[in-house]
Order: sequence, then structure tokens, then C-alpha cells
Amino acid sequence: MSRGLEARTCASWLGDLGRRAVRAAPPGTRDAIQVARFRSQRMRDSIRLRRFRWQGHPESATAGDVRACYRLLLGREPDERGLCGHIHKIASRPTPVDELVTNFVSSPEFRQRLQRTFAFTTGTPEPVDLHAGFRLYVRPDDAEVGEALRNGRAYEEHVTRRLTDLLSPGSVFVDIGASLGFYTVLAGRLVGPSGRVISCEPGPQNHSVLLLNIVTNHLDNVDLFPLAVSDGPSVLFYSRSGGNGVIERFDGDPRTLGVGDLVEAKALDRLIDPDLQVDVMKVDVEGAEGQVLRGAEKTIRRCSPTIFFEFSPPALEVRSGMTGIELLRLLASFGYSFEILMPDGASVPVSSPEDVMRVFNENTHDHLDVMARAQGAEPRSPTSDAHEPANRRGSR
Repeated sequence: MSRGLEARTCASWLGDLGRRAVRAAPPGTRDAIQVARFRSQRMRDSIRLRRFRWQGHPESATAGDVRACYRLLLGREPDERGLCGHIHKIASRPTPVDELVTNFVSSPEFRQRLQRTFAFTTGTPEPVDLHAGFRLYVRPDDAEVGEALRNGRAYEEHVTRRLTDLLSPGSVFVDIGASLGFYTVLAGRLVGPSGRVISCEPGPQNHSVLLLNIVTNHLDNVDLFPLAVSDGPSVLFYSRSGGNGVIERFDGDPRTLGVGDLVEAKALDRLIDPDLQVDVMKVDVEGAEGQVLRGAEKTIRRCSPTIFFEFSPPALEVRSGMTGIELLRLLASFGYSFEILMPDGASVPVSSPEDVMRVFNENTHDHLDVMARAQGAEPRSPTSDAHEPANRRGSR
């Protein structure tokens, strides 16, 4: 008998003997015997994992990677049974580290830890009464809008002030990336029954609270769309992140749904009725602004709305596949000039896309709040069509 066959036969015999020993042992000692079996199995698997490295698989996950996943992702030391099971699984074939991590983040225990430790679910929305005269429910895990409002601070006051100046009864406002609905509700109150708000929010958790805020404030002039706005029809992956989710291309892997959701995406040009005159747009989509504006070209050229957007070149390159200067030049090709709204309330008019880039590079913030306005355009008076029939002012 060869040494290899002899070793395998011995291991098989010992394994069978171990199983019989566990069944025959008194209840008080079974756990100890089981742990000893796990450790013996883990030792054999560790030898196999080292062999993978020797055989030219340096990317393969190791027993140390498994322990790190327990500590970093599950927040605890590994139990013997689970550790043995994971190590045995990756020892059966070379397993990339990314695949090992995916197995952990797809587990119920990881999702429960997110819910318990990081308030990953919405929890019970908390009401906040605002100085603007309306009530807004916020999610406990929202570190952006929700935290500011709960602490009595004004939210993006430098942006809110300028946007408020542009909206009046009869105006049409488009809110892309509406989140919990601060701007949607504010605009809905400003434009009145004769105006219209088109609100788009893909995140299922945000969408529920947004709908609650619309109902709470008795707004019947809001068209709410539970989808992402992009440069064309597609299915995207929405990665949850507190109050701000991140939209990414869906790679087809169903395991990612443990930490996110699939959402439908449409171009704004396909979403809005071609007869609708849009006055003001707000775009806050965590770097996907380039995709939004590419899919809104017809609407922008036809209506020349004032556009408020967050400008972050690093996020644009990741989410939209375009540089900051490319986005600015796209808007400039539509006939737009720019004004940078600073957090201290100051505004900086700039004459070119290059000037916007210069201000961004000189600034310490991760983004700029930019207002883009069609050159030579005056704010449209909405009173002329304030009593237009609702079917002419709707969206499809």
C-alpha cells in the first residue's frame, strides 16, 4: 500500500472512529470530543491551504483570512464549528478572498449585525418640526439630512435659500435623488396646487419615508417615482449607506442583494412629458450626475431649467465614467454658466468650466454646490400657466 493511500485510509478510519466515539461518549464529554475533531480537521485543511499557495494560487484565501472575516465582519471570535466549516470549504478548492468575504456579508448573522450595531434598517422614523413650517420624518441612521435636522441645524441653507428664491406658485421642480424628501416637501409647499414636483428616489427605505413625508404634509402636487434616473433604461444595484445610497452597475451576482437592492433606471427625457416646462432641477446622486444629465439633454435644451447639483470629480469618475471638466463642458454646451454656492452663504460666479475646476482644487471640501443657469435666461414667471390643466402639466 502506498504512503498516500495508507494515510487516506488511516484518516478515513480515524474519522469513522471519531464519529462513533462522539455517539458513544457521555453527554458531558461529547462537546469536547467534537471540538477535538474540529481542530483535527482544521489542521488537515490548513495543510491543504498551504499546498494551494505552493501550487501557484497566491490569491487563495487562508485560515487567517477566515479569522479576520469573523473579527471584522461578524465582530466576534470564531466558534470552532463555524471556523472548521469555513476553512474546510476554502480548502476544497482555491477560493479568492473576495469570494470568502461575499460569503460572510451574505450571511444572516452579518445582516443582523448591521441592523443591531449600525442601525442599518430604517427603524422608526422620527418626526422633526422645521422652522420652514412643515414636519419631516427622518431615519435614525441618516447621518446627513436627518442628523442636521434632528439637531436643529439648517440643512444646506446656502442651497435652500437660492432654490427658494426661484420657486413660486405654478413652478415645476424636479428632485433627482430626493432621499427623505427635504427638497421635495419644501418645493411642494412653495409651488402650491398649481405647480408640480417630480421626485425620484430609488432607495426602497428612503422611498418609504419620502412617501410618509408627502402624506404628512398633505401634498397632492408631487409625482413620486421609485427609480433611479440615468442615461437610459437599465437595472442598477443600489448599495444602502445610511441616508445616502450609492448606485452602481449590477454585475449579475445575486449574492450582492444581501446588502442592497436592484432598482430600475430611466432617462429623465423618457420620464417627463415633453409638454412639461421644467423650471428648476436639483440633482444629488453621489457621482451619477453625469449619467443623469446625459439622459436629460432634450429636457434641458427645451426648458433651460436652473440646475442645482453637487460637483465631485472623484465621484463622477467612479459613478459616471466622466471627468469633472467633461461634465462642466457638457452643461456649457447646453448654454449654461455656473455659480458656486459656498457653505458660508457666499456665491462665486465663474465664467468657464476651468474656473469651476480651479475653485474645486483650491477647496478643502469633498464637493462643491453648483448652480447652473442658462446664459441670458431670466427666471420664468409661472403665473402665465398657473391655471393650466393638470393633464398638460403632468409627467408620464
